[in-house]
Amino acid sequence: MSKIKYLNIFVATSGAVVIVIGGIIGVQGAIAGSGAKSWFSGLSLMLGGIGLQAIALDRLLKNQTEEEINRTLNQRLKAIPKACRCCRNFHGIEYGGVKLVCAIYPYGVDGTTCPDYENLSI
Repeated sequence: MSKIKYLNIFVATSGAVVIVIGGIIGVQGAIAGSGAKSWFSGLSLMLGGIGLQAIALDRLLKNQTEEEINRTLNQRLKAIPKACRCCRNFHGIEYGGVKLVCAIYPYGVDGTTCPDYENLSI
């Protein structure tokens, strides 16, 4: 796992600990009859813990989504023949189970270079 994942797990765990501590303070304050001050303190800690967990979960999900996107893009890039990468003529969509590489070379070129390569300028 990356350091970011460990950090997110730590933050989520810290949030859970803060929720528990806040609950204990709130319950002890209610039992001891300390009034609203300890109850509000406990509630504040619990809400802070929930906030920490929400932040950690959000970052963890974003990180996982980015990793999945990168993995998918890398797989798709590997599926493109080297001679066709960044070529304006590349099509790469399957029709009836047959991949159309481009209109000039429907099945792709045999070598590592294409004589009709046109750089895709964005």
